[in-house]
Amino acid sequence: MNQKNPVRKSGSPEVRRSSSLGNSGSLTSQVYGQADGFFLDHRTSGPPDFRTAPWAMKLVGVYCLIVVALVGCGERSRAPNVPLLDRPAAIDKREGEAVDAARTLYRSGLYDKARTAAAELSANGCRHPDLLYLQALLATQAGNFTEAVTWCEQAIAASPLWPEPRILLAQSWLKLERFAAAESVFADIERLAPHGPWGPYGVAAIAAQRGDLIRAAAQVDVALERDPDHQPSLGLAAHLAKQAGNAKREEELIARIVRLTPDEAGAWARLGELAQAANRLEDARRAYERAYGYEARTSWAKALADLAQRRGDLSEAARWRRAAGQTTQTDHDLTPELPR
Repeated sequence: MNQKNPVRKSGSPEVRRSSSLGNSGSLTSQVYGQADGFFLDHRTSGPPDFRTAPWAMKLVGVYCLIVVALVGCGERSRAPNVPLLDRPAAIDKREGEAVDAARTLYRSGLYDKARTAAAELSANGCRHPDLLYLQALLATQAGNFTEAVTWCEQAIAASPLWPEPRILLAQSWLKLERFAAAESVFADIERLAPHGPWGPYGVAAIAAQRGDLIRAAAQVDVALERDPDHQPSLGLAAHLAKQAGNAKREEELIARIVRLTPDEAGAWARLGELAQAANRLEDARRAYERAYGYEARTSWAKALADLAQRRGDLSEAARWRRAAGQTTQTDHDLTPELPR
């Protein structure tokens, strides 16, 4: 053919909200385009000779049958007495703005307010996929993964081509240690997004949970080949490197994580541990201070006090001991102000 019709990816916004009728229509357009492309090849040389190309006659016949079937399905989908079960519920402008506002609260870290707003919308009968997914996110944030599964399944039923609820569903099954269920969902994600990282990441995560570290390492490498910045895969790869005792590889992967998300406190602390183990005390100090700046954990203050003690900086060691709730007889006259 001289040209191909563009086919929208399943993860695109316009496709992920499509209904069964919309899907039939888009596929019908593709079939029409392919049949038209066959005839375009012959426009400059006259009509095709079906006597010498009987396969062409069969091909066109097949296309016609498919088009008729799809159009018929589309007509039935429009019948008022047949509900479109996979079509998102209608939402008016005011309701849509309320869903957006609740989602903004969640993204801002105002989880209690977001939870209140989402609960009110649900109580008023809103069944929009965005709201169902938001409810799942809020349940996950609260550590209620069983509830998250319920909301994810409802969001998937309302918008089957939208991958995000499936990703969260698979992660929730992992948290619940329901590995077979998680494996099934990750397989669905791989079919929906065959070029994305989530499919091989899921295989790797489940293999790691089952103790098959060789398969886990191979699959997480596939995920990172598809998306080098996929943070769950980077985190899993770092964990596998730690299990294998490969500190250099682990440090390299965690450094990539903090470049992507500089406020990842736990990653900074792990960099501090690795630097300290390698006797790079200044690197360790910087990493621990970054970690403590994002999250004031006692264990990190203790580590900073120990590092200061090893460097001979007794004043700084005393300040960090105060932060950790540990003081000595010589610390009482030192300022409690922490170094930054």
